[in-house]
Amino acid sequence: MTDKTKEKIETIFVDVMGLSSKPKKFLDLKMGDIEEWDSLANMNLLMELESIYNIRFTIDEMAQLNSISNIIKTMSKKINPS
Repeated sequence: MTDKTKEKIETIFVDVMGLSSKPKKFLDLKMGDIEEWDSLANMNLLMELESIYNIRFTIDEMAQLNSISNIIKTMSKKINPS
C-alpha cells in the first residue's frame, strides 16, 4: 500500500471520528484507544472505506478490523490482490 493511500485512510479516519487532527501513534491505534472510536464509529469507518475504495469486507473480516494495522493489512490485500 502506498504512503498516499495510508494518508488518505488517516484523513478518512479523522473525518469519520470527528477529530480535529490525527491521533499520535496512528498506526498503533486500536478501537477503544480514543473515546470516539467505538463499535458504531468502527462500522461507519469500514463502510466509508468500502465506498471510497470500491471494496467489500466480509462479516468475518469486519469482526477482525478493530485496529488501524488490521484495516491497512486487509485493505492492502483487497486493493492489490496477488
